[in-house]
Amino acid sequence: MHIHRSTKASQAPEMKIPSTRRCTFRPITEAELDVALRELSSGTAPVDDEIHCEELKQLGSVSRRCILCLFNYNLCAGQVQAKWRQGIIVPLLKLNKATSSMASFRPVTLTSTLCKLMARVVARRVRDCIEDMLQPQQAGFRPARSTPDTLMHVTRTARRRKDSEKTAAVFIDYARAFVSVDHGCIVKELLSFGVGKHLVAWLAGFLQGRTAKVRVNNVLSEDIGLTCGVPQGSMLGPLLFIVTLDFLSKRLNCIPWLQHGFFSDDLTIVCTSAVLGEIQQTIQQGLDCITNLSAEYYMEVSAEKTEYTLFGARETNLLSMKVGETALKEECAPKLLGLHMQPRNGLSKHVLSMKAAANARLMRLRAVAPAERCPDREKMRAFYLALVQAKMCYGVASWWFDASLKDRERLERVQVQAAHIVAGIPKAVNRAFALREARQKPINEVAHRRALEYYLRLKAKGPVHAKVADSIFPPEHPIHVRLAKVQHLHSIIDGREKQHEAKVLQWARRVHFNTTTHGELKADAPEKD
Repeated sequence: MHIHRSTKASQAPEMKIPSTRRCTFRPITEAELDVALRELSSGTAPVDDEIHCEELKQLGSVSRRCILCLFNYNLCAGQVQAKWRQGIIVPLLKLNKATSSMASFRPVTLTSTLCKLMARVVARRVRDCIEDMLQPQQAGFRPARSTPDTLMHVTRTARRRKDSEKTAAVFIDYARAFVSVDHGCIVKELLSFGVGKHLVAWLAGFLQGRTAKVRVNNVLSEDIGLTCGVPQGSMLGPLLFIVTLDFLSKRLNCIPWLQHGFFSDDLTIVCTSAVLGEIQQTIQQGLDCITNLSAEYYMEVSAEKTEYTLFGARETNLLSMKVGETALKEECAPKLLGLHMQPRNGLSKHVLSMKAAANARLMRLRAVAPAERCPDREKMRAFYLALVQAKMCYGVASWWFDASLKDRERLERVQVQAAHIVAGIPKAVNRAFALREARQKPINEVAHRRALEYYLRLKAKGPVHAKVADSIFPPEHPIHVRLAKVQHLHSIIDGREKQHEAKVLQWARRVHFNTTTHGELKADAPEKD
């Protein structure tokens, strides 16, 4: 079976492993190992050693101490066993794809379970060191971050433009970025973040000399050398990738009037101005910066798949931008992380696609609902939340407030249909009653709650993210009205209790009924003053 080889560029320098002679070694603790064992995913396939994650989780204290000694020895020496650097690639067919094309298969890499456990310990230490220093524009593979972060960051620029202004957005596509980044560049970036040299030395050994085999029908291919790229099948791969891309985010932040957002390797650059010449100059400066810096780290931008959109313009082909010598093509209806965007105001295309997908899933929900007896509402509600609403409300905080009232009503009707199915009640029942019986909220309430949660989460992350939150949600945004109501309720609940007058307190203590004694109720005489 043929696969793309991850081969080091001929002009790339050799990776330099840092010396750890004069560095203080901090051993891995039992607490760190226990946390990594709890986070280890169950049900994953093992490699040739046949060690399953479930077996490691059931080990006793003696066996765990043996594993801890092994991990500490490897970390102190900066060594990684050869078996830990080997992987088995299993091609899995994508949904509704032809088996005759290699592009129809998704390669899944199986690695050693012990190596996965060690990688979790190392990844947690690296993340603790770099998390506060990463640029806020990167939302991929970070705790408490997700695709709505990038969607909100990109869409707010297009949303807040004035009527006379236009916004250009370029959607950058990298060609095989995960398998082309140079190992030496990864090590250099880790050292620039101040990661401990013992960790960097172990990671360098983890990247060096990696091999893989392809398994098809229980037949293994020959070993394939992987001399560049981040390791697949390990949680260290995405972490090392966003560490390497952070340099690009820093450079883009230095270009005036240019905004950008990252989700892993999905990069979008945005510029807003009333003058098309300024937009073109700023965007082209950003494209040149991305192309040149990516080449320095041996990554390639795919000019054929990179597209741009000009929001707020009725005409097309008003801009002329290039990646290298290749002119970019304009896309009238781009799709960013699952969100269908439109050059003019409105999101009808995205809403219609969400409605169609939700209706298709609603048919499955209706098929499993019992017809002759009342359904189990809690089970049906769980099915609905996971199957229908999760699809319909994907990233809802980033686009709901830009949708028209007509488009919002389309999704509210789907919600009401689902409520009738979940509760098992006739269609003629009032909308409010149906939602109450199904224990559902209107989509408008869901969107407001998620937007408010996102806003408060950003505000709690520090001054940099708080500034981003204020720019995404200006004072006129509807969530501030909701936030004011919540704060008012909390002030009432948590406020100081009203002081009663002395005379009222005196009357309140006059009679005390002792209800715990047998027989008749008796009134205790008040104490004499």
